[in-house]
Amino acid sequence: IMGYFVTASELGLYSAAQRPVMALYIIPAIIGTAIFPSVARLAKENKERLQNVLEMALTITFLISLPIFFGGALLSKDIIQFLFGNEYMMAASTFSVILLTIVLIFPQAFLTGGIFALDGQKKFIRVLIVGSLSNVVLDLFLIPRYGGLGSAIATVITGAVITMLMWREMERAISLRIN
Repeated sequence: IMGYFVTASELGLYSAAQRPVMALYIIPAIIGTAIFPSVARLAKENKERLQNVLEMALTITFLISLPIFFGGALLSKDIIQFLFGNEYMMAASTFSVILLTIVLIFPQAFLTGGIFALDGQKKFIRVLIVGSLSNVVLDLFLIPRYGGLGSAIATVITGAVITMLMWREMERAISLRIN
């Protein structure tokens, strides 16, 4: 969508802001994949233990993702300069906004695993459809006004919507508390 509303230069700045954040998404994907067999087994055998494993995994993701977000936001200019050079310094604010998705995406890896383990694939698809549609609408509204920063804001809002809907679906099956 950005390609229709912004210049190639703005698109490059957005790409530079997004690239390091996308690399960080690998962390919860690997951990979520590693614990999924246990999550699937516990979903069938012991929902109380499943609840404990998911609560611990979610707590750990917040303990990892929050410092990454705050540290990255505080050092955004330095990070962008180090990775891409002075030509991309205008991407620092967009990078800071996109970095907030770390706090939203990290827990999604475990919520997704829990939903799948509890045979909630149809619910998961509905959540993704709502999230995708909201992202398109927000992009169409925000990109023409704010460019790459608008797309970053749309991405954060969409991530929050998806995470909240996934959390709600898990709450219907098991109660989750983060300590």
